[in-house]
Amino acid sequence: MDAEALYYEAERRIKEVTIPLFEEQAHLFVDVWPTWKADLSQPGKQLTADQLQLLGQIETLDSKYVGGLRAYRANAVELLRASAAGENPLEGFRPSVPLGETLVAHGDAYRAAERAGIEAAQRCAFVLVAGGLGERLGYGGIKVGLPTESTTGCCYLRHYVEAILAIGDRAGRPLPLAIMLSGDTDAPTRALLKKEGNFGMRDEDLTLMVQDKVPSIVDGGGRFALAKDGRSLETKPHGHGDVHALVAAHGLADTWLAAGLERVFFFQDTNAFALRSCVANCGVSAKLDLDYNSSCVARKPGEAIGAICRLDRPATDAGDARALTLNVEYNQLAPLLASVGEADDPTPSGASRFPGNINQLLIKLGGDDGYAAVLRRTGGAVPEFVNPKYADDTKTAFKKPTRLECMMQDYPKLLSSNAKVGFTVLERAAVREYSPVKNATADGAAKVRAGLAGACPATGEADLYAFNCDLLSVGGMDVAPAERRTFLDVPVDLRPRACLSPFFGLTEDDFERCVRGGSLGAAASLVVEGRGSVVLEDVHVRAGSALRVTTGPGTKLVVRGLVVDNAGGSLVALTDAELADAAVPEAVRIRGFKYVPREERHLDFREAGDFVVTA
Repeated sequence: MDAEALYYEAERRIKEVTIPLFEEQAHLFVDVWPTWKADLSQPGKQLTADQLQLLGQIETLDSKYVGGLRAYRANAVELLRASAAGENPLEGFRPSVPLGETLVAHGDAYRAAERAGIEAAQRCAFVLVAGGLGERLGYGGIKVGLPTESTTGCCYLRHYVEAILAIGDRAGRPLPLAIMLSGDTDAPTRALLKKEGNFGMRDEDLTLMVQDKVPSIVDGGGRFALAKDGRSLETKPHGHGDVHALVAAHGLADTWLAAGLERVFFFQDTNAFALRSCVANCGVSAKLDLDYNSSCVARKPGEAIGAICRLDRPATDAGDARALTLNVEYNQLAPLLASVGEADDPTPSGASRFPGNINQLLIKLGGDDGYAAVLRRTGGAVPEFVNPKYADDTKTAFKKPTRLECMMQDYPKLLSSNAKVGFTVLERAAVREYSPVKNATADGAAKVRAGLAGACPATGEADLYAFNCDLLSVGGMDVAPAERRTFLDVPVDLRPRACLSPFFGLTEDDFERCVRGGSLGAAASLVVEGRGSVVLEDVHVRAGSALRVTTGPGTKLVVRGLVVDNAGGSLVALTDAELADAAVPEAVRIRGFKYVPREERHLDFREAGDFVVTA
């Protein structure tokens, strides 16, 4: 488009879009609107910096929301009316347990799911929702930049990218990753990727999508709120449900489908096990031919975690029969069950019969209820909700401006009643399959005291070591039991520090093949990193010792009969002075401990070729 065409297009938008939008919200600019309207209506008029800033904001907000700001306001008015009236969107539905499977690690069904799943995962695209900073954790950076553990400092983003690369290596082709960012995380995430060379991923396989905010709303009439500067709209996050609209806007689902991919896996920023559990989930989705599969954990009755339910509503004068399977928030489940004379009673195992949602979603790409078709039909706009804080019982005024929100797990509301929607629960005895890092250390300590998972940096690191040790034991390695340590009032059970690259192994079959006996002693560390193939045969790392194995693409290394006995390293609690010292990195301080290396045996084989190391 040439300069003249661009000018006339901009003028058209001002007349047809921007001025009407301003007039609908003229209360915000009552002192300046007549002058601004004249300026905006006058061809060739030089606009002020304030006008240009607001004009750009309005146009951006209007273009990013599916249907534009008029649709946003209309949705807000209707949802606020329903909220004030106390309408229950689940009224009339009867909950039941949906289609799905519960898999227990090391069992035959688990192995079968992984075998089918590792094949299916090779035809997956991946979407990471990474719009958050770590402020809640006491960390000022992006959450995906946090170390998963202290021994190597491998950050979450590297951890995820390398898992996708490892799956792609098996497929013989690279697999795509899309990352949803926010205004807060966009620049630092791009900087981290540039610094680290995308952690080995090609530029063409990586899509970065930036989520915009939505206007804040001051009343039931859907009027927008003015920011403190008096010259712009106040905006707030719209929620992670925007990921579907962003995928639609980038045309990714159709691109992936045309490339022969079959599913999309969605996951969030700080659960180190996401791409491990994805494999078994893919196996269940393939077996049951699910259009949509929620990764789940067993939940306790009344636990503050959403429940996956099948909801059935009979036909009434008000509408046709309806059936859907989706996440029901924990505070909605009890009254929903009570409305049909039921309760969230425990099963013999002590768990609820309804599995707990962890917001890891596996969606089929093809078919009438496939992701590509649904996005073409809906633009990825998932149903919204509103949660205003009313100033009084009249419900006519808010304590502060509110906004519409959306959640990625509400996507099944876009599907037909014929869609196959289910779940996969993964259980691993004595080891967590789901360990998000989302709580500040003090909050994590309080949760542990209450008998809940801490979900903080220290527990996330300890759970990762335990998970990897469990995988080593699949290959017959004798791994020392956990030692109880306490950091900043958070008790953790520390297994030996096993840090295992996804290139080393992704499934239990892998670990049965690449680990053959040996031992890993208490407080020892074993690091296997790099893109090569490694087999550990009768390798013994004595208590407190450290072994690191590094390979490159094309490396095939067998380590046989090696005994490592050295000074190793240890996790050391921070002193009060270190906790108060701004020079100590935040990522270390929020854990309450640091890794102090002393000595390690390093087997460094980065060249292509076959190598054997013996005692």
